[in-house]
Amino acid sequence: MGIRQIIALTGLTVAIMFVLSVAWKFWLPEPFTVSFIARDGTELLNERWRFVFAVVGFSIIGLLLPTTLFIRSAMAERRKQREQELGEERYRALVELSPEAILIHQDGRVLYANPAAVGLLAADSLEDLTGRLLLDFIHPDYRERATSRLQALMDGAARVPLVAMKIVNMNGDVRDIEIMAGLTVYQGKPANHSVIRDITARKVAEARLRDAVENVADGFVLWDSDDRLVLMNGRFKQLFPDIAKTMKPGIRFEDSLRMFIRQGLVPVAGGDVETWTAERIEQHRNPDEPYELHLADQRCLLVSERRTGDGQTVSTFTDISERVRSQEQLRDSEKQLREILQISPIGVGITRLSDARLVFANTKLAKLFGYKLEELRGFNTIRFMADRKERREILRALSRDGHLLNQEVERTRQDGTSIWFQLSMELITFEGEQSVLWWAYDITGQKQIREQLAQLANYDMLTGLANRRLFQDHLRRTLARTRRRGGIGALLYVDLDGFKEVNDTLGHGFGDSLLAESGKRIQACVRESDLVSRMGGDEFTLIVEEMPDDSSAETVAEKVLLALSLPFIRDGKEASISASIGIAYFDGKRPDGDVLLREADRAMYRAKNEGRHTYRVFDPQADALDTERLV
Repeated sequence: MGIRQIIALTGLTVAIMFVLSVAWKFWLPEPFTVSFIARDGTELLNERWRFVFAVVGFSIIGLLLPTTLFIRSAMAERRKQREQELGEERYRALVELSPEAILIHQDGRVLYANPAAVGLLAADSLEDLTGRLLLDFIHPDYRERATSRLQALMDGAARVPLVAMKIVNMNGDVRDIEIMAGLTVYQGKPANHSVIRDITARKVAEARLRDAVENVADGFVLWDSDDRLVLMNGRFKQLFPDIAKTMKPGIRFEDSLRMFIRQGLVPVAGGDVETWTAERIEQHRNPDEPYELHLADQRCLLVSERRTGDGQTVSTFTDISERVRSQEQLRDSEKQLREILQISPIGVGITRLSDARLVFANTKLAKLFGYKLEELRGFNTIRFMADRKERREILRALSRDGHLLNQEVERTRQDGTSIWFQLSMELITFEGEQSVLWWAYDITGQKQIREQLAQLANYDMLTGLANRRLFQDHLRRTLARTRRRGGIGALLYVDLDGFKEVNDTLGHGFGDSLLAESGKRIQACVRESDLVSRMGGDEFTLIVEEMPDDSSAETVAEKVLLALSLPFIRDGKEASISASIGIAYFDGKRPDGDVLLREADRAMYRAKNEGRHTYRVFDPQADALDTERLV
């Protein structure tokens, strides 16, 4: 409420009170007197005060009412202003600490950039970016798209969607990014903000994964968490050339099934298409054991599906038509069995049940294990097994079911190298004796693909250390164990001092080498049970669990400082850096890993502000003073 409104309200109130006073004068009974009597009973004053009393009383009330409203309005306005100031401070702090690059711009020119954006664009400071046109950093191939997005923002669009494009930073490096933008307010004026994520490393990893997938001998298909096609390799296209032409990235799994049916590739039992489709979708969403897919052209594929940690599905298609045909011919004659199995592309052996010795082995089996075919005649297959316990379990399964299907086992070749098989067995009668027919398919390539997927999901590509995702999962489990068992532990946050200067002067190659070597040096300072991870950039974390005393973390910090202070040498060039380390302790009472990480981060910044090449333990009082000083 403004001062003019208060004055107007005051005048109106006094006028109303005056009218009420006049009315009261005629309303009160006669006489209305006010007397003032001394202690001795003498009457000091006796006059008619009705009208004067009413005027004065109601006027006072009339003045107090708007005054009270004015005070309350002023207090509310001040409280609202203070809350707004606090909100802006918190927002700025979040933006400053964000790992995502954030730019605030107006009419296409930069007004503000957070530290992550300064680093991404390879600027020395915010001042180098202020006033620059955003389009100066857009790769020429994407400038037209970026121009239309900026124009939409300037025309008042609330936001523009997330897209992928390329930028060129101030060093001339091309980076792959994802960017989204929308409206905001900066220093009280309308502006736009853009949030940028650097996906260069992810693009490189995806390219490597695609190369690895293309070299797999089996058909390979990757579906995302929404069961939409992500990629398929060349072998899958060879298996289904007509289907592959119409299966584009983004197609739903259900739609691809119906394409198989429409083109007559899959004979649907009983003609019930909907039931078959529903069962196949359920099998895809909840994969169990590999299964055989019989096609209308008499081919048979072994389909194996696995869910990844992020909900995607990996499907592999192995053409086992030859194996299936071989199994059918086995029932006709043992002679035909030998002839067919000898040329089988799958390793096949027949073992006597009584003594586990090979009575038949094909060339493929000998090649897989690195033996000559003659050496396998009479070979004791127990030597192939991990231990006698495994043999007992196999015999128990064969006795119970008569077969053992699609078991993944690891074996050792003659030269000592390891190989992974998908192993199946079946009880048969061969040459008049109870025997075991077994066939082994080499799935070493598939295992390597799975390991690569796990590596991409949980480990940093440059250093080989745990990434942020694995760090967060390990920290959560560590805190849970500490709550159950008791004891103390510590989280150390390490930031390399001077890394940017080394990276700028000696090049990114030297910088990458320095980061990888730093990771190795830090890893050497802790136990095998402790976790070292790279959080991004030149920042690392250490989770030290079950410490003997509360000074052990400081001992580790001193080791890390010493290790990182030694020179880094590569290709005749030498560089030196230091480190700032923050330590936050935890025990069974710490429920929140995010809070613990913030405490270690704040302690690290205190170490950096107090001279670098040192460590600081998180102190709530010191942190409060730092926060107050910033405010």
